[in-house]
Amino acid sequence: MLIAALLAIAAVSGCGSLYEREYYRDSDIVFGTDLTLDVYLMGWRSPQAFTAMSGALKEMNAQISLTDPDSALSQFNAAASGETVEVGKHAYALLALSERFYNETNGAFNVAVPELSELWHVDAGSSRYFGAGAEIDFGLPDYQTVTAARDMLAGFASGDAPFGVSGIQEEEKYYFKKLADGVRIDFGAVAKGYAADLCVQIASEYGLTSAVIDIAGNIKVYGRYYQNGAETDFPIPVTDPRSHGQRGFLFGEDLFILNLAGGDQSLVVSGDYQRYYDYPADADGSQGEIPVCHIIDPRTGMPLGIGYDGTRYVYGADTAVISAVICTQSAATADAYATAVCVMGYEAGKDFLKSKGVAGAVLTGTKLALAGITESDFFDSGTAVTMSRYITEYV
Repeated sequence: MLIAALLAIAAVSGCGSLYEREYYRDSDIVFGTDLTLDVYLMGWRSPQAFTAMSGALKEMNAQISLTDPDSALSQFNAAASGETVEVGKHAYALLALSERFYNETNGAFNVAVPELSELWHVDAGSSRYFGAGAEIDFGLPDYQTVTAARDMLAGFASGDAPFGVSGIQEEEKYYFKKLADGVRIDFGAVAKGYAADLCVQIASEYGLTSAVIDIAGNIKVYGRYYQNGAETDFPIPVTDPRSHGQRGFLFGEDLFILNLAGGDQSLVVSGDYQRYYDYPADADGSQGEIPVCHIIDPRTGMPLGIGYDGTRYVYGADTAVISAVICTQSAATADAYATAVCVMGYEAGKDFLKSKGVAGAVLTGTKLALAGITESDFFDSGTAVTMSRYITEYV
């Protein structure tokens, strides 16, 4: 779950400032080698709060990283059926959240998809294939193999533990027990949101008055936005997933710009336009490139928009959801809902947001549904130009 956003904040940092009416800005790589925590903090203990945030997120990464073979989650994924592995409090909390979101979304949100991600080459280890111009040196997975992996997920879901994992707490220690062969977990669809919530909790503990937490594009704001002695809502730009008709934010700067009210608010965008590759066209030219993104539909076993016609994979360009925007208090909820709404599809996704009373947007290549968002929530004149490319409805 990702945003290509540039925060419209005039940040100031420097030794000796109490940061009472100017922002302290800092950043650190906290997840693996490329996911960055960027902060804008206001309050005289801002530097200390940032140190605490960075440390907490690195502790979390040590528990849930899939690129580090020594992490607790990597050790669990490599364990045999019936084994119990100590995982830590963050991994334990993420499992509980993931089970809740699984139930709330009727299975559209699912963290037990690593095998499917690897089959489609959209896992964390396949980043070399993402983006325009990457060399694709593999074939698409065999359909029977995909359905077998999908059916394995369905088998997990038939029990009390929808991912085939049992979480166990014993005093101050936390464990995962593997309930079946083949069980593996990836918290990537909720971890950044959980981390942003954790950072705002730390901001409150350190007495900060205003904060922007940006974790790889997942935005969480706290307090009010201060500039030139005035308080306003936070202005947050969200990239159009088809800027100038092209996939990917590097092709242009067409933006939806939303005002996030003060307090404790989060904005998360999921979509098909960053971690993806275009699979080459058929040799006979009968079908164009198939876009393969990192969001897997656990119900079909296939990435967003991809189906199987009995002979080959096809892409439903007119019906596939290309992006979902979620605005809500909990960043973990926004993170999970954004992925789930993409999986649900346009009609079911907009109905889900309406039923939950959550502000957000669902986009296909031609349609835009806005739930709990009105024209007054946009402030940039370029938004109207961007929106003119879509058939827009307010729900």
